[in-house]
Amino acid sequence: MSGGGLRFSGLVVRTGVPLPPPAGPARTHFCLIEGLSTLRTSLRQYGRALRLTAAHLPGGFGDLPQRYSLHEPHSQSKSKRLGRGRVERWFRLRNRLDDLNDLGRVLGARYLSTDWANAEEAARAALTGAVSAFHWLDDVAYDLDGGALIDVDSFTGPDARRVWGYVSVFELVDRAHELAHLTGELVGGLFGCRLIHDGHEWTKRCPLSLMHIRLGHSPGMTVIYACGICGQDPSECDHELGRAYEVAAESSDGHCNVCYQITCEHAIGHVYRKLAGRTIIEGDISEVSLVPRPRDPLTRITSIGGVDEQMRKRHGFIPSPDTVMLCNDCMYPCTGFSFDRTAT
Repeated sequence: MSGGGLRFSGLVVRTGVPLPPPAGPARTHFCLIEGLSTLRTSLRQYGRALRLTAAHLPGGFGDLPQRYSLHEPHSQSKSKRLGRGRVERWFRLRNRLDDLNDLGRVLGARYLSTDWANAEEAARAALTGAVSAFHWLDDVAYDLDGGALIDVDSFTGPDARRVWGYVSVFELVDRAHELAHLTGELVGGLFGCRLIHDGHEWTKRCPLSLMHIRLGHSPGMTVIYACGICGQDPSECDHELGRAYEVAAESSDGHCNVCYQITCEHAIGHVYRKLAGRTIIEGDISEVSLVPRPRDPLTRITSIGGVDEQMRKRHGFIPSPDTVMLCNDCMYPCTGFSFDRTAT
């Protein structure tokens, strides 16, 4: 899709996953559960990434740049000034690790072991999860007063330890926003995010940057639904939309039937509670609109083109398509949201 010379692409519809109800308390409950579950998983992945990363740093956690509140709003000029300094610090650390890895090879050893690849995998998974959690929880804020308190621990089950207590909706959204910036900086600083040339122009696919464009896709389409619990036609089964049911975890086409992820923490054969929802198994799309609140909170913009002119201004030229170009946006403080509904 394009508009005003700006080209972008994105996820229009997700098939085989439960859709939240279009409106009402059931939707709020659905998005809240999805958001909290995704946020917890992302926090665990971020912790794992930090532990694996620190094990490779000569000074452990002390070698990492000091944490900064990147998610708090900054002016363009202040973001640019602070961001440049953080990029330099991260790149010095990465260059130091590369030197140690090269030395290890000379000595017949590997400094950056397979655990380093595992750290990158966990960090990227944490970033994806934090962005998804933000979308889910931001949707909840449409229906609930931002100051409304949520007993977060009540969503973990009766045997879980109380850790979070009562948290406001706005604070949950803010925590997801903060985590997205933390994980994004770790990914960009140590593992790198590349700009992609799609054969026509350079495009940006940074999940963190694109998260700040508060628009999603709303397709006009005819679909065939199935119940997310039993797989039957929702009009012919007894499962109530938005209600939780016990489901034994199993793998279907490599995806978990509880969370629909390829890799997750659900053990095959164990019973988990799952919200009943409709899943799209077939669809015919007739048109697509960009809206502030899509039916599926995760159908968002995934890449944006038209950055050639930005690169010309920054570098003085447009790099050739085979050039390795890194995107450093994740190391710069936040400058706010585009099309933020709170600003209208």
